[in-house]
Amino acid sequence: MSAVSWPAALVFDFDGLILDTETPEFEGWQALYTEYGQHLSLQAWGQAIGTSGGFDPIKDLEELTDQRLDGARLRAEQHARVIEQVRRQDALPGVRGLLDQAQELGIACAVASSSEREWVHGWLLHLGLLERFALTRCRDDVKRVKPAPDLYAAAVLGLGVAPEAALALEDSPNGARGAVAAGVPVLVVKNPLTAQLTFPAGLRTAASLADVNLRGWAAEPIRPLEPRA
Repeated sequence: MSAVSWPAALVFDFDGLILDTETPEFEGWQALYTEYGQHLSLQAWGQAIGTSGGFDPIKDLEELTDQRLDGARLRAEQHARVIEQVRRQDALPGVRGLLDQAQELGIACAVASSSEREWVHGWLLHLGLLERFALTRCRDDVKRVKPAPDLYAAAVLGLGVAPEAALALEDSPNGARGAVAAGVPVLVVKNPLTAQLTFPAGLRTAASLADVNLRGWAAEPIRPLEPRA
């Protein structure tokens, strides 16, 4: 594939990249494990970040404690705590500025998320950002979520750009693998949780979206990686 000197489109992940929903969720489950005298490691939880069904904390806790838990109640309580904490947040640093850059440069923006549309759209509306994206592709729109390529393939198709002409913005290994599998170049922006996880080798990284200067990339072509199995 040939190099592209400018991203024609940006495809944002949502959880952990636009809004930090991941830290409250992990810390909430950690606290629950502690109540039962157990420990939830980030390595175990990391299987769930950026995907769906990668790790079931209720099943794991039941196995660790050898008891049956009221999973529906515990999940509902955890979900309520996450919403309460996330509602007090703004978008993560650099999100609004990068959207402004993209708008000025005529670069289309989309969201590709393994979360449900109701979750993603609800928070984007809360942040006043939903209209900043040309489209979203969520769990409801595809058969397989990340690390499968479906979400990114659907996003670039909807935007009408070739995969190699877009740029995926990802905070998780599962998300990065999904973009690579779809043939979309990736910029990894790790958050405090995902910084401790293992990503595919050779990906471009940034400490924060606030560090991304789209104009500066015109002189440094982004060479897309070949999709991996």
